[in-house]
Amino acid sequence: MNTRSEAVQYLQEHGYEAFERDWNMGKTIGIPTGKHRYTKMGNGVLETWDGMMWLYPIEEGWAVDDGWTDDYIDHKKFSSLNEAVLAAQEIAAAINRGEWHRTRMSPSRRESYGDRCNELFNIHK
Repeated sequence: MNTRSEAVQYLQEHGYEAFERDWNMGKTIGIPTGKHRYTKMGNGVLETWDGMMWLYPIEEGWAVDDGWTDDYIDHKKFSSLNEAVLAAQEIAAAINRGEWHRTRMSPSRRESYGDRCNELFNIHK
């Protein structure tokens, strides 16, 4: 894999809803992780996941943000996009199996945060 498009195609072929995004982190690749959820909002539905991983370019190659580490220093760094994608695939699989240690928020804290957001924005399940 040499391009973001090739990386996204590879990830999608392996069951991940990966996508390209150009924003303040640069020309990134997003990989939703965890449970896929639908929340009713007014007349519509909000589609979310438990987490989002990002692959983003760095001076030395590519980095993988698992979406849960506390600091960019903890992000995994790779010399090529191919290496980063293969590592991200392994990390995403571990997250989806519940085997990845999340350091930003514990599940109970995330649930209370989600409940508070639902309350603030009057979102009903």
